[in-house]
Amino acid sequence: MASKSQHNAPKVKSPNGKAGSQGQWGRAWEVDWFSLASIIFLLLFAPFIVYYFIMACDQYSCSLTAPALDI
Repeated sequence: MASKSQHNAPKVKSPNGKAGSQGQWGRAWEVDWFSLASIIFLLLFAPFIVYYFIMACDQYSCSLTAPALDI
């Protein structure tokens, strides 16, 4: 028999003034633009960062500043 979820969980006042149940945490319902932009930036440029590290170790003996200074 499956256990029932607690619908009568005590309500707690959140910092934004809305009442939420005590067991509901861990997921962000409101995300600011900086967080969204930083995640999109990370997802777009992560392959290039990996390529930069591999290229730096292969061509410049693992010096991370030499490829940037060589330009």
